[in-house]
Amino acid sequence: MRVLSRLSLAAIAISACFSYQMTIQALAQSKVDSELPLSIDWSRSLEQIKAEQAVKPSDEQVNRLTYESELFGAEFHQEFLFTEQGKLKNVLFYHSVDADSLTCVDQYKQIKIDVVSQLGETKLNELSINPLESIDRTKLCELTSIGEYKLFSEWLQATEKVSLVLDTWKGQAYIGLSYHPL
Repeated sequence: MRVLSRLSLAAIAISACFSYQMTIQALAQSKVDSELPLSIDWSRSLEQIKAEQAVKPSDEQVNRLTYESELFGAEFHQEFLFTEQGKLKNVLFYHSVDADSLTCVDQYKQIKIDVVSQLGETKLNELSINPLESIDRTKLCELTSIGEYKLFSEWLQATEKVSLVLDTWKGQAYIGLSYHPL
């Protein structure tokens, strides 16, 4: 019975060690997936980007590749946009926000904190078609979805401009992180 107990304990210890190592690897991979690209190689073509990705695109158009991605622990779409000549012109991460959500501004601000930790401080710009003092702060996501409210921040890097926005696209509020070449 004692031999069986020692074997059982050894098996449990090995299993726990293996589980711990897998958790550490998963966390490390998650951290890698959540970090921002520090610089974009703007010379890459659509075919080169497809070849570099570990998964197939969720959508592919003539001048656009879209992938399911993760950024700072949240699910995002990642798009690579190309000119008609095939030159990379924009890398965009975006996440849709429900108009009836009460947390879109909080989500934006949390992502901004994460971006600031990697790119440095920048100004938060808040725009509204109505005076900011008079808008109902509980309706900001709804106002964003109809184009009446917007947040944005920008960072200038060595080879690109990085923008973080809370904005609307075709009536859908979204949080977007965009890279454009300088």
